Amino acid sequence: ASRDVDGLDAADKLALLAAVFGWGVLPVHRLETRGIGALTSRDLAVARRLGGTIKPVVFAERGDAGISAFVGPAFVAAGHPLGSLGGALSGIALHGRFVSDLFFSGPGAGPEVTAATLLDDVVEAVTGAVTRPTIRATSAPRHATLSAPPATGWLLRVTFPGVVPDAATVAQLFRLHSLETTHVTEAVDDQRWVQVVPTRHDVLTRAVTAIAATHRISSVPIRTL
Repeated sequence: ASRDVDGLDAADKLALLAAVFGWGVLPVHRLETRGIGALTSRDLAVARRLGGTIKPVVFAERGDAGISAFVGPAFVAAGHPLGSLGGALSGIALHGRFVSDLFFSGPGAGPEVTAATLLDDVVEAVTGAVTRPTIRATSAPRHATLSAPPATGWLLRVTFPGVVPDAATVAQLFRLHSLETTHVTEAVDDQRWVQVVPTRHDVLTRAVTAIAATHRISSVPIRTL
């Protein structure tokens, strides 16, 4: 269960998909991987008020510099195909040079799926019949190149140490640290949620680290698709 919560199981599944797509062996230990353990009920409520939801997401795209990817919670609009998934449903959205806007979904967990998998294993063990294809490597595996994680929008949960400043002051503070905001929510106790335009992960990290050091204002970042 901890591997699911920490995003490690999802990272392994990305590595499997990368191999299936012919991208090569993905260095999982270098992936930006975040879990959902830091999320709060307030984060989910704010996401709903902003017209979306927060889902555990695996994102990967291949370009000239290599594979840009991340694993972790992300804010998605309600109209996004991933935003409609609920319960044990999982989904995959595919976009590429020859395909676009392909989306597949189905149960990824639950008693029925688990039972069917166990029954399949039992039948295979009793009969000796292998029900899955056997893959034989004909050459040494090709290692994939991992590039920097993609620049995305961000939803920041910002916690203030004392009096919560007004929305305009919060936006100005982030702008002084090279983060352009698109929306600052109303304060809830000592917190506000700030939406930031697409920004590289390293730029965001430097900014929130500097703000924490100079103003004792902490930020929990959530990517936005």
